[in-house]
Amino acid sequence: QPSPYADSLALHKNVMSAFESLADFLRQNTVTSMDNISGKKVSALGLPLKIDEVEPLSPCLRYSALFPPVPHPLLGGAELDGDKRKISGVNEGSPVIIQIRFEGSSKWPSSMNAMGAAKCAMLIQLADGIEKMKKEGNRSAADDLDGFDGPIDVTPNYLDVGYRGYSFRIIVRADQELRMLRNLLNPTQEAVALRLVSKY
Repeated sequence: QPSPYADSLALHKNVMSAFESLADFLRQNTVTSMDNISGKKVSALGLPLKIDEVEPLSPCLRYSALFPPVPHPLLGGAELDGDKRKISGVNEGSPVIIQIRFEGSSKWPSSMNAMGAAKCAMLIQLADGIEKMKKEGNRSAADDLDGFDGPIDVTPNYLDVGYRGYSFRIIVRADQELRMLRNLLNPTQEAVALRLVSKY
C-alpha cells in the first residue's frame, strides 16, 4: 500500500480545497443584516463585523510544504470503514494557519490591551457561532457544517478548529493594531512576531 505522503500535489490540493471551503463559509456567514427586534447588525455567526478577507499563511496553502498535512478522520476527514474508534487520536503536523480580517470600523479600541481583548472576544463569538449553527442544523450551510468535527479551542491569540480533516488555526488581523505596533519604540517579542505575521 502506498504511503499517504506519496502524492504531494494531491495532498496540497486537498488542503487548499478545504481552506477555500472554510474561507467561503466564514465570509458568507458573517454578512451582516439589521435585526428587526434589537435594531443591531447581526450575522449568522453572530459577529458584529463582516469578514472581508481570509488569508492563507501556512506553507501547505502555497504548495510549498515539504510534508503537506493528511486529513484526519477525527477532524472531519474521510473515515476508515466508517468507524472512528479504529483511528488514533494523534494529529500529525502543525495546524494550518489562516488569518481573518474584518471590515473597517471606528469602534476598534485604541489601546494594545483592549485590542487584544477585542480580538479574543471575536474569536470566542466565532467559535460560539459555529457551535450554535451546528446545533440548530442551519440548512443553508448544511454541507459546510458537516465539515466541522473535533474540538473547537479558543485562546487569547487564536482559534483552533477541525474542518474536513484538518486542524485550522485562525488568527485575527486588525490593521489598527498593526499601526499601533509600528509606532512602538520598544516592542516586545510578541509585538515583533505579530509584525512578521502581518507581512504575509
